[in-house]
Amino acid sequence: MRSARVAIERVANGTNVTRLTFKGGADPRVVKTRLAEGGVHLDQASPQGVVAVQVNETWIRRTPQELVRAFEQALA
Repeated sequence: MRSARVAIERVANGTNVTRLTFKGGADPRVVKTRLAEGGVHLDQASPQGVVAVQVNETWIRRTPQELVRAFEQALA
């Protein structure tokens, strides 16, 4: 997924950890709420807008396209 509103960074030696950084005016609290409404659970972001994401069961049940769509809608 490429977006001006979120950066995705793999964590070195973090087998299932990815760092998301919200930017471009994206409010992590709003994104978290919108994702939860669609059944995707995300931890709370740091004050700098960074969330460490670990793949979990709620994400495994979705196709990559469904996850991208959920993020796009939450970022809208």
